[in-house]
Amino acid sequence: MEHVGAIAELATRCLRLNGKRRPSMKEVSTELEGLRNTQRCLEKFQEPQSFKDETTFMHSTSETMKDHKEESIL
Repeated sequence: MEHVGAIAELATRCLRLNGKRRPSMKEVSTELEGLRNTQRCLEKFQEPQSFKDETTFMHSTSETMKDHKEESIL
């Protein structure tokens, strides 16, 4: 979410009326690339929510089947 703020701030700098105070396209590109790389690093180290949900579902299904087998034996 902090990336949104950084991008908004960059966009604001790009809209400055005084061209000398605006960032160059190279500066904009470099800053956006840095934000993209940061996002990729964060995604690598965060487990996707769908994977967490699948793991929880598989565990609960396994437990339910185990309980059902135990009841069938009795």
